Amino acid sequence: AGEFTRTADVALDNSSSLTFDASATAISNGESNATALLGGSVSQLIGVDGEASLSFTNSGTFRATSVADAEGAVAIADAYSEGVWQAVLAPVAANVEFDNSTAFTVAATASADASDYADAWVDARGYSVDANAMVLDVSNGGTLTVTGTATSDGWADAFAGGESYLPEGMAEPGFYRPVQRGLEIKIAEKLRTLRARNDQAR
Repeated sequence: AGEFTRTADVALDNSSSLTFDASATAISNGESNATALLGGSVSQLIGVDGEASLSFTNSGTFRATSVADAEGAVAIADAYSEGVWQAVLAPVAANVEFDNSTAFTVAATASADASDYADAWVDARGYSVDANAMVLDVSNGGTLTVTGTATSDGWADAFAGGESYLPEGMAEPGFYRPVQRGLEIKIAEKLRTLRARNDQAR
């Protein structure tokens, strides 16, 4: 019996204008929650049992922007932008190429304004790759700009995904454990979400 091996080649070339925008606004007297997500504005994902090749070339203008704005007694704003995500699973060989020669901009902006509790979370990633057994070629001959801005008012919470300042191997002590009543129920839910995001970012 013969063997059949699948191969794959995926290429994207942008030489003009490629723009992605997401925005969310929530305003209320009570609780308001605004979330704007642009996860993998350009996603290249393949899985084969042979050789695989992914390439993204930008010689024009690329922009991915996410803006979330929340106002209220309790306000939570989340914004996340990712420009290009390349992922490949190929046990034989995987070649990944990213080339930017002009303007590549990714921006995530979150703002929260509240009298009791405000929380603004932002994550901006320009380019990410997830592959094994690969050859990675990244070239930036232009301007690659990634900005993330989060502002909050009232009882504020700031979060940076993937950061840890504890000694290596030390478990998080959990200094604050909100109880299941009143506003602390919402705080507990948010903490669980942030911990999950932090685990994913590591």
